[in-house]
Amino acid sequence: MIYNVTSLPSIFHVEAGALAEVPQILDAHGISISRTLILTGRAHSHQIAIKVRQDLPGAELWMVESYSEAEVVRIRTAIDATRATLLIAIGGGGVIDVAKRASKLYGVPCLVIPTVVSNDGLMSPVSVLNTSPTRRDSLQSAMPIGVIADLNILMAAPKQYLRASGGDLLSNLSATSDWRHIVQRGDGPKMNDAAFHLARDSAESLVHSSDCDLRSHRFVRSLIVAQIYSGIAMTLAGSSRPCSGPEHLISHALDELKLTPDVLHGVQVGSICLFMLYLFGELSHEVMRFAQAMQIPAVWTDLIPGGEHHLPEILARTREVRPDRRTILDDLTDDQIIEQIGRFANWRQPKLARA
Repeated sequence: MIYNVTSLPSIFHVEAGALAEVPQILDAHGISISRTLILTGRAHSHQIAIKVRQDLPGAELWMVESYSEAEVVRIRTAIDATRATLLIAIGGGGVIDVAKRASKLYGVPCLVIPTVVSNDGLMSPVSVLNTSPTRRDSLQSAMPIGVIADLNILMAAPKQYLRASGGDLLSNLSATSDWRHIVQRGDGPKMNDAAFHLARDSAESLVHSSDCDLRSHRFVRSLIVAQIYSGIAMTLAGSSRPCSGPEHLISHALDELKLTPDVLHGVQVGSICLFMLYLFGELSHEVMRFAQAMQIPAVWTDLIPGGEHHLPEILARTREVRPDRRTILDDLTDDQIIEQIGRFANWRQPKLARA
């Protein structure tokens, strides 16, 4: 279990120009801003944080130096000095993960204002942080009290982040299919129907959308809202099962082996998801169309130079990532998985062209 549900977020403001309304939104929800600590990154997010601070009298600014557990410990000093009653995280996934972890450890509620969105970490009860110079871990964190997402800011960021967000959302399909498979086999935790459908329906609503244009405010808003729902699904389930299945285990193995250092997480899990759906017999035309719109590679081994030659070590490491978590991969030997990957690579549609 990663989180005990006591309350769910109450603020969901995802609109163009939302940044200018932060004080009004907080006031409408009865949230005091008198002792606010704003956590932010450098460069672009820092400039946005300065604008927000100007609208919040008495707010203090804290520059996040590293995305690590050590940084979370360091923040305790600022929380104590300001007697903060509210944390506001302004930045990308690293800043948000640090803020959520600090919120969990020190009991100060956290509001999220993202400057980029590339995965469901926005509202998930998990923070992925460095716990040593060579190790990153998934740590318990507090779900934010809400999110204020300005579409103008998110759509001005490099499109690769929104594409990765689409790929990460796509992985909900293989994660939920695997969850259902394991429950039916009696090998996993009990099903939480609300969490299952919240995660799966959020993905399917995007996959079956006729409008997958990252220049469309409507589509990007739907994408961000779906990521928020994914975070809530994990909280309801008490685990990452609704949004993290065998595709994430392989992805973690690739990260640990440092085989895809320049590939965004969402792109990676989205691509692996396509193979997993193939194993389940659920890979549809609509899924492939969505993957193409998000520029997600059709075959995940294409992400790795000489990918097929690395398969034995990738699969060996995959089985070590979370040996306690049963997935469809446990139904197959490594040789059988490699054979299926080969069949999928030969079956697939032609490589997706970049837009």
